[in-house]
Amino acid sequence: MNRLLTRLMTIVLTSMISMSVNPYKIADAGCNCQKGSAVMQGMPMSSPYRMQMAQSQFAPVQALPTVSPPPGTLGQTYKKRSRLIPNDKHPRVGMVEIKGITHGCDVNIDGMKGYITESGTWMFESKRPLLPHRKHVYRIEVKQSVDQQKPDVRVIRLIPGRVVDFQYQ
Repeated sequence: MNRLLTRLMTIVLTSMISMSVNPYKIADAGCNCQKGSAVMQGMPMSSPYRMQMAQSQFAPVQALPTVSPPPGTLGQTYKKRSRLIPNDKHPRVGMVEIKGITHGCDVNIDGMKGYITESGTWMFESKRPLLPHRKHVYRIEVKQSVDQQKPDVRVIRLIPGRVVDFQYQ
């Protein structure tokens, strides 16, 4: 029964196409775009009413307000001096070199491991590679003395595969 019905539908549609009969009864507006069915936004549109409805769904685009990023993030990151990481490191590791900190200060960055060089420069390296859609912004906490309750906090964004120079002031 299904085969017979499918065959009958095929014959009817073929005959309608061959006789140039429009099965959707679309009025001729004087251009070829209104004949037959059209595809708009991946949806089959078979009548002028549906085309008008689909076009009216889109509202005019309004400009979004501009928001300046917090200090030390993307707005200033690529203005800072940086260089390539050493070849023995993972290519997506982020590093920061902190200068200008006096001896005896305690520096901490969560999610990073660090050490102080002989010249008094602090070097920090991310524990994990900096992957897309993960945070690249880190808080630098500096305690000038052991008695200091609240550390001085700076914010920096790391660049994958680069050592960012940071001058502490």
